Amino acid sequence: MKVNVFADIVPQVASGWVAEQVIIGLVQKGCEVRTAVLDHSEMQPDPIVHATLGEPWPKALKVVVRPIVRLTPELVEDAVVVTLWESDALPKATVACLNTALAILVPSGWLRRVFKVSGVKVPVHAVRYGVSDRFKPAEKEFPKRTVFLTAGRTAHGRFRKGVDLVISAFLHAFPNEKDVVLQVKTHEDCPLPEIVSSRIQVIASWFSEDVMCQWYRQGLVYVSGSAGEGWGLHQHEAMACGKAVIGAKFGSVTEFFDPPKNGFEVKHKLVESELGAGRWAKIDFESLVERMREVYENPVNAFVTGLMAARSVEPLTLEAMRKSHAKEIKAYA
Repeated sequence: MKVNVFADIVPQVASGWVAEQVIIGLVQKGCEVRTAVLDHSEMQPDPIVHATLGEPWPKALKVVVRPIVRLTPELVEDAVVVTLWESDALPKATVACLNTALAILVPSGWLRRVFKVSGVKVPVHAVRYGVSDRFKPAEKEFPKRTVFLTAGRTAHGRFRKGVDLVISAFLHAFPNEKDVVLQVKTHEDCPLPEIVSSRIQVIASWFSEDVMCQWYRQGLVYVSGSAGEGWGLHQHEAMACGKAVIGAKFGSVTEFFDPPKNGFEVKHKLVESELGAGRWAKIDFESLVERMREVYENPVNAFVTGLMAARSVEPLTLEAMRKSHAKEIKAYA
């Protein structure tokens, strides 16, 4: 079976990483894949992906892996589209475009419902994402200090990702405490508010998976200020590493984030998104502060909740993600 994949091969961005997993899954299932690169970075792709790069087959199943905001009618027409979105409704023009596709694959049941309610008539399949088995708890070792973690590429969607909000909440929750730290993982091109405390440690660099695992493991919890996620890569990885998440129960994260069983829910209300359609979560600032204080005052409960979080996402493996995407795509050959 021949497949032409059109995708952004940018491994350090979540959507580019997803594209790689889709391609690898198809190759592992015996498909002859040609990948047409729509956008790329200096980072080398996975060797399996690299071997597929080339001109599209003259006749083959068309697969497009790209976020909604980067789709075009020419790409979508007659294609199996792997995509995601962050608010609870799609723009009308996007719906019209998607209705020319063969089928659409999204990472959550929540997002499938958003697409269907918005008016998408073609088949929409919820195909859950997974993370590498490198992301796992560190032998149930209790963290040696109180470290809150947050992360986000604020060069894209700064308000939505909520890193600024988490920084502000940390300062309000812990105005004088000296035994607590907030680590902010971002990139060199990402803007942040002025850092006014040495207890806020900014790490602006790319991490390999192994280093990223170590970063999650040394924390107590992961704090999300996000208004909405098409998937929730950092939340998923943190939970796999045994770290409970503090955040709003909204968006595709609801596929695996189920507080109070495996995390700490922050109150929110729905407000108009910045995406041109739909609503997303506006996190209640005081609720976020309260949750951070709760974790600080009862770290044992946070630790145990983190172990439950790791157990809850165990079925969401990288292997399962690759196999399920290949299965759904091959059905349209």
